[in-house]
Amino acid sequence: MRTDFNRTVWRGVELDHPADWELMSASRYGAPGACTLADRRHERLKIQWRPLKAAPNLAKLLEEKKPEPERKIARLTGQPTGWHGTTERTGRAMLVHAGRFFADDGLLIEVMLLWPGKRDRAAENALLQSVRPAQADPQGRRLWQAMGLRMTVGAEYDLLKHYAGSGQVAWGFGPPTGKNAKPVLGARRMAMPRRWLSVPLEEWLQTQLGEPWRKEFVKRTAVNGHTAARMTSARGARIRDRLGGRRLRRTDLAWECPVENRVYHVQYEEPTGASEARLPEHAQVNCCAPYRVPAEPEPARRAGKEEARVSAAPDTADLLAAVPFVNRAAKLAEGSRGSLRAEVPLKRPWFLGGPVRWIFPVSDRRRMELDSLGVSVLDLCDGNRTVERIVWEFATRHKLSFLEAQEPVMEYMRQLARRGILAVAGWKESEERA
Repeated sequence: MRTDFNRTVWRGVELDHPADWELMSASRYGAPGACTLADRRHERLKIQWRPLKAAPNLAKLLEEKKPEPERKIARLTGQPTGWHGTTERTGRAMLVHAGRFFADDGLLIEVMLLWPGKRDRAAENALLQSVRPAQADPQGRRLWQAMGLRMTVGAEYDLLKHYAGSGQVAWGFGPPTGKNAKPVLGARRMAMPRRWLSVPLEEWLQTQLGEPWRKEFVKRTAVNGHTAARMTSARGARIRDRLGGRRLRRTDLAWECPVENRVYHVQYEEPTGASEARLPEHAQVNCCAPYRVPAEPEPARRAGKEEARVSAAPDTADLLAAVPFVNRAAKLAEGSRGSLRAEVPLKRPWFLGGPVRWIFPVSDRRRMELDSLGVSVLDLCDGNRTVERIVWEFATRHKLSFLEAQEPVMEYMRQLARRGILAVAGWKESEERA
């Protein structure tokens, strides 16, 4: 794998892709296999796969697509062996659509690549060369790797639920018994622990235990060379389990990885007659991956009409190129624990003056209190940095990927702009079109 590439493994398919492409959406349990990856400005890759009993005639599919006269479509050439496809010029962008049938696995994989500017043939071929069905290891374990989380799980388990939010990734595994299947093994990876972890992990684990679970004991252990907290809890069991001398028990395991600046939380539950539920040997969560600083932003340019048509978020470049600055009329005062109080004077309508204010008190100021993260975002809004630059500096400061940092930073900016504390040149027009 190239050193500037990352690996994603999802539902039995693996691929290597540029490190600044991050997973934006992925198929859920019971749905056809699919993943979408994007960089900070564009959707860059869509990959789909489905089982087939016989090999399709990819060359024929290509010939059926070529006769469309209004589209500039050509046959894909110079690609790795086994791949067939087309290229299409759309404005300044190039679309590459390729497919390959893997006969040994009976799997058809299709790839759609977008090159917004210059086409990188070396990266394209390296990506296509890496795409393949993922195989279980000799112990029957399958690898799952995406969004910074990497773990192995027994082949008898499938991913039933997954979530990716601001600085948090959560997966839930269990036997695929149907639509009502429930996860019994879960893993979470959480960013910025210095922001929210104010108590020892033993105490924090207890806050994650909801009804009807009851804690039995907590002890210290070690995971991946890090000190970890392990908690055992139990809840009422079904009648057939009680008759067999078993109870439904749960084990929670949490540790902080200082290399990644993340907290990992793994939980597992099963009916058992033992004093605690032991994590399956096939379940392993890896950490200590070195932090890779996101690529420093280049000057953003506005997408053309043709280019915007093929982009997942056509106005993202406009938003990232906007320049925020603090309203000169805003008054800022320091609060406790690094917080900040901001006030902006309001213009009152004439009908809210005089006696009306005696009956209905109306504030002549709009107030907002910012926590330490909001303060750090506001400090970066100096009227010179673009939104993209601010997100990049926030990401490197807190060891986040660009897309992880983009959501909270832009949400802070929206709140500040709505209250008149922050003005963003070029933001309003972009948001109205988005």
